[in-house]
Order: sequence, then C-alpha cells, then structure tokens
Amino acid sequence: MSAGLLGSFWRARARWVPHLPAAVALVTALVLVGDACWYFIKPGAAVLNDMDEGYATAFARRMIEGRWLPYVDGVSHRGPVFYWVVALAVRVFGRESWLAMRVLAWALLVSTLLLGFASAALLRRWLMGAIMALTYVAVCLGSLSVHDGLATNAEHVLNVFVLAALPCLIIGLARAERRAAFGWLAAAGALTMLGGLSKQVGLAAFGPYGLWVLCAAVARGEVQRRQRLGLLLAFGLGAVLPLAVVLARYAAAGELSTFWYFFVTYNTKVYVGGIGTHAPSLFELFWTRKFDLLVIAAPLIGVALFHALARARSVRDVPRALDARGAEVTILLQAVVALAISNGGRRDFGHYYLQVLPWAGLFGGWVIERLLDQGAFVSRKRWLRTTVGRLLVVAPAIAIAVAGWTVRVRQYQQKGHGGFKTHDWPICKFVRANSQPGDSIFVWGFDPAPYTACQRRPASRYLYTTFPSGFIPFLNRPPAVEAAQVAPGSQEILLRELTESKPAIIFDSAMTMNNRSIMHYEPFARFVKAGYCRSNANVGGSTPWVQKTGAGCSTP
Repeated sequence: MSAGLLGSFWRARARWVPHLPAAVALVTALVLVGDACWYFIKPGAAVLNDMDEGYATAFARRMIEGRWLPYVDGVSHRGPVFYWVVALAVRVFGRESWLAMRVLAWALLVSTLLLGFASAALLRRWLMGAIMALTYVAVCLGSLSVHDGLATNAEHVLNVFVLAALPCLIIGLARAERRAAFGWLAAAGALTMLGGLSKQVGLAAFGPYGLWVLCAAVARGEVQRRQRLGLLLAFGLGAVLPLAVVLARYAAAGELSTFWYFFVTYNTKVYVGGIGTHAPSLFELFWTRKFDLLVIAAPLIGVALFHALARARSVRDVPRALDARGAEVTILLQAVVALAISNGGRRDFGHYYLQVLPWAGLFGGWVIERLLDQGAFVSRKRWLRTTVGRLLVVAPAIAIAVAGWTVRVRQYQQKGHGGFKTHDWPICKFVRANSQPGDSIFVWGFDPAPYTACQRRPASRYLYTTFPSGFIPFLNRPPAVEAAQVAPGSQEILLRELTESKPAIIFDSAMTMNNRSIMHYEPFARFVKAGYCRSNANVGGSTPWVQKTGAGCSTP
C-alpha cells in the first residue's frame, strides 16, 4: 500500500516538484520576518520608530483606560481602525512595554506575505507569490531600514486589509453567476474600506478594484443582468457598512465633528494646505518628490494599458478585455495607484511606500513567471529543468533578502541597543526618580516614546502638540498663521486635561518643534510656572519640570 502511494507520489512529480522553489522562498521570507521581529524583543521589547510607535502605543493606553474612541488623529493620515487594532494588541500583550508592537508588527508582516501568496496561488502563479514575499522582505529589511520596515505603522494594517480583498474579488468574480458571489464581493468592499479607515491613502485602492467589478458587471452578458447589478451593489454596500459603523460610533459619542476635522479638514486644509495645495508650486512639488519612482512607475502604466487593451477589438470591447485579464490588470493598476498616492501624501516618509511593495512584488513576479512560461527551458514535462530554472530565478532574491537582514543585524550589534527606547533609556531613570508608577507625565512636542518606555500614562490626549500650538512639521510659519491653525478647542481641552491629571513631570521637548517651547504659549506657561519647578537634569535635550513641593523651587 505504502509503495503504491510512494509510486503515485513520484509519478506526479512533474506537477508538485516545480513548486518547491516557491515553497522554499515563502518559508525563507517567513523565517526572516520572524527572526527580524523577535530580534528586537531581546533588549526588552524596543521601540523601532520613536514617534509613530510611541504615539500609537500611548494613545492605545488612553483608549483602554477611557472610551476606546480614537477621537484625535495624530499624524500621517491615519484612521481610527489603525488605533483600534493597536489598542487591541496593547490590551492583550500589555501596556507597560513595547511587546505588543513587536508582536503586532510580526503578525501584520506574516499576514501580508501569506495573503499575497494566497492571491498568487488562486491565479496558479506560485512563483509570483514567492517573489512578492521575497521582495517585500528584502525592502523592509533593506532600503526602508528597520525603523520603517519593521515598525508598526498604519501602512502594514492597510496592506493586510486591502490585500485580503484581492482573493475575495478573485473568488467572487470567478463565481459571478452564483449567489455566493455577493458575499465575496461584499467582503472585498468592506476590507478595502477598512484599509482606507486604517490609513486614508488606502482609499485609492477602490479605483482598481471598483474598475474590475464594473467591467465584470458590464461585460459578462452570459450572467443575468440582475445578478451583474447585484455584484456592483454588494461591493458598494460592503464598502459602506464599515464606514457607517465608524461614523455611528463617533456620532453616539458626540464626536462626529471631531472625526471630520481630523480625518478630512486637518489633512486637506491645514496640513496639506500649508505645504502648497493652493500654491502655484503644487505641480512642481508632486513631480519632484520621488521623481525616480514616478519614472519607474510610468512603464507600468503602459504595460497595464497594453496588457488590458491588447484583446479589445473596439472601444465597446474595452470592459470585456479588462475583465478577461482582471486580476493581472488590477495588480498592475494597484501598483501604479499605490505609488502615486504614496507620493501624493506630501510627507515623503519611507513607511508611506510600504503600501507599494506588495503590488510591485506581485507585478514583478507575474512578469517573471510569464517569461518563464514562454521559455523553452521550462516545461511541465521536463520537471527537473523546470525546477532548476525556477531555482535559478528565486535563489538570488533569497540571497539578497538574507544578506539584507544579516547586514542590519551587524549594524545594530555594532551600535548597541542605546538607540532603542526601552526602560533603560536615560530619561526613564529621571522619571522613576521623580514619579510613582501610577502617575502621569506630559511631553510637549514630538516625543511620545517616554510614555511607554518609562511606563507612565499620558496626561493628555495631545501626545503630539501640533494641534494646540498650530505648528506644522517641517514648516516655519509666522506666529499669526500658526495661531490660525490651532485645532478648535484644543488649547482649552489640553489645559483642562493637564489640570485634572496633574502630571508628575512635564517635559518641554521644544527642539522637536523647531524650538517652540511650551513657555511660548501663555496659558500653558502660566500653568507650568504655577505648579512646577524646572530641573537642570540632562535628559537628552528636553527640559524637565517637576511638581512643586511645599518648599517651593530651588532654582529660578
């Protein structure tokens, strides 16, 4: 019996052996991601991105101890779903260290790799999924560096949701004539919206996805008209449902206007408006930031158009031609759209381009696999040659990915772990000496890492003080302009929260706001002078203020 099974297994080698390189590549990528993420738990669960991870973790603690409502978005076009995901991780893995962020980063990266591979497998493009996984890992560990590639940023959450929508579309549109297709299409719409509610730039994914659904609804004459309209309706309703739930939650808390301000108004009128939205230099700004990436993306647009329209016999035949190669065209367009919207975010941070990597990897893998299919060296009948050919393609990518991580490990071993913000950070020694574990602290500026690293709760929702100050990062605006950019009611809210929480220590991190000290703002300066004494301790650039005792202050 066993001999017969082994014999049939061996006879089927032409089908399964050529997939071995893809399996090896995927396992290599997963091992590298696991090793990279867990490596940074060794020094006591380190923060990899001072501002982003510090802000999200401290804000998650406030949500857990309060209303679970992310009613203030800090920076970088993040949405409420991102904060809920982080808060859940912090609730499960603890709020007193960076462990939750390390575990969450690992889970998001692994999910991204597996979802990309699953989508490629549904298209019977195994090597395409493997190449996507390897390129994703290589860039995260290489050019984007640990701080952006492995840190828990909203783009990782966005990638998981938007990538999860792709297999839903592939399965649903392959069964367009069945009722089950409605569920798959609704799931695709909901997942895409969840991606956009995690990071606003993710809403651009509705373009390629919606185009595929629309073309399928128009072109598939063999499916009943009612069924085709149902596909569009299911995708649209699926997208509306998460948005409706989020808006209802804010409305129930009386914070709907606050949601609108931070999700729409701040990014469109205050932040983006401040760097040239209404200025003549807008066109120049867009085409000069990451111009090299835009140049690389331009051929993708041409390839996508050619590939999609090659089978079209007329203008009316375009929807059918697009639908005939729907998954491949969608991947191509998603790569282009993701690159354009990452550039259009006007922040030019490395982590913004994380959302490009899965689509660029899938596109590159698709091109390589198509070339292999057309090569005489690769054939199902010649299973040994096929396996060797695929190994030759994948092996350099595996080597680069492994080498990238090896180099990073050596760099950080040479530098030591002093750059990571943990409980051994010098500022935390000052915090422990001048406060109790149950106390709160407040940091004025862009320096939220001490809240979690030093294990103290934030005294205010304003973990970034852009909103009560009107300061916009990277811009030096006149005081009158900044005063007009103060978020409505934010100064009153901050002053009330500081009065209620009575933080044990206030750190004036003015250097993170172009020297805009808390003492430059009269209401806050009065509060600090009335209840705190300035310390001359060196805590790494910030000026610490500790609560007054009965004896008053020993220094002016």
